[in-house]
Amino acid sequence: MSGDLLSSVLLKQMTTVHPVVGRWPTRPWETTGYGLGLAIGRMKDAGLAVGHSGAGPGSVSAVYHFVDRDPPRTVAAFAQGDDEGIAEHEVVRLVCRR
Repeated sequence: MSGDLLSSVLLKQMTTVHPVVGRWPTRPWETTGYGLGLAIGRMKDAGLAVGHSGAGPGSVSAVYHFVDRDPPRTVAAFAQGDDEGIAEHEVVRLVCRR
């Protein structure tokens, strides 16, 4: 996310937020939006999250970079099942632990 891999033009397109209206009551998002291939928004207690969650047969994942943490942190979590919120809540727990 520092501009070393993608040009500044592509990085700006990727991180320009297009808001999503509505809430997911079982997930930790306070605000939600999408960039070019990225979920971007604020996660409760964790701050600004940039990454993506996903699901496959019997498993879920969440991989997010928290850009406003000091220092910035990247966290990944995986779980069994089909509820992406489980992995997202684990990402929040991991990034907030001291």
